[in-house]
Amino acid sequence: MIKILAIVSLVLGGYIAVLNWYSIYASHKTNRNVSAIPLFGGLFLVLGLLGFQGTKPYVWAGILADYGTLILI
Repeated sequence: MIKILAIVSLVLGGYIAVLNWYSIYASHKTNRNVSAIPLFGGLFLVLGLLGFQGTKPYVWAGILADYGTLILI
């Protein structure tokens, strides 16, 4: 059950992270401000990485993978 929740969390966090990185491109393309969603992508990625034994040392990578969380740091 934990593995399934971890996979769902990784997929959702990855989707949000990709959309956050896309917001940079969309902002430049349209010359309008397209806001990123802070914290949610990084939080879901961290929770998903915590669900697997082999990825626990790389939990910090979930924060770096999400642009929305990086802009807060």
